[in-house]
Amino acid sequence: MMKKFLRMKMWWVLLLAPGKKTLMAIGDDLRKVGVNALSVGIVGVVVTGDTITGDEALLVLLGGVILWLTGVILTGMGNREDE
Repeated sequence: MMKKFLRMKMWWVLLLAPGKKTLMAIGDDLRKVGVNALSVGIVGVVVTGDTITGDEALLVLLGGVILWLTGVILTGMGNREDE
């Protein structure tokens, strides 16, 4: 029973404390998704049409900014662990 508990605890620790490479990979992916969302939001704001409203485009733009900033922060955290 104790071995099972310790294995479960170790799994949770590894899950909740990602390593440097994992943080950098997640940060890089979030930056890419954020840039794509920013692009879609800008196109949605500039090109008005029936498929997307201005409010929806601004929400996508804001989401892109949040994702991009999160990616930059995670990449910085991964780089900081190098030092």
